Amino acid sequence: MAREVWPGLPDGLFSGTRATTIQNYTEANVKNGVQFEISSPVTSLAAGANLDVIFITGSKPVIIKGRTIKFNGVFLTTRVYRDPSYTGGTPVTPFNLNDINPVDTTVQVISGATVSSPGTEFGAPTYEIGSSGIGNVQISTYSTQGIERELRPNTVYLQRTTNGDGTAQSVTGALTWYEGAPDLPLTGPLP
Repeated sequence: MAREVWPGLPDGLFSGTRATTIQNYTEANVKNGVQFEISSPVTSLAAGANLDVIFITGSKPVIIKGRTIKFNGVFLTTRVYRDPSYTGGTPVTPFNLNDINPVDTTVQVISGATVSSPGTEFGAPTYEIGSSGIGNVQISTYSTQGIERELRPNTVYLQRTTNGDGTAQSVTGALTWYEGAPDLPLTGPLP
């Protein structure tokens, strides 16, 4: 029987003497310089107060790959909106996870803005329940591999975290995303 040869695949792959390396998208994104991150501490978020972060996409679509919120109170709610109305705020510097061949970000992030209208809510709220005085971590629904949030290019978004506790609490957040067109859905013929 003739041996099958597949262009680009190592000899012995199908007989068990060679292997291929497989990695997830986030690992590949980091190596390609298109995975970014931000983080923010808030030492005291008053009872009933909001922590608003404005996220403005550039010319490329964005896929949120993970979000983590840490807090030391009893209850937080995080919601995401599209097209909020806001003024002011302070730019937050995004970091590229590749220090060898980074690609420039097209995203702008602003904290401390005054939001006059949150815009259109476009996802289920995330409810964080904890214990007072103990460090709590909420890893959002789109921090599970394969559960992501895809954002439109050239669009303004708002992430609003509300302190539902009766007292002030410390809150921190981290967000990581990919910038660029996804490989699916396929739009042309297969090679």
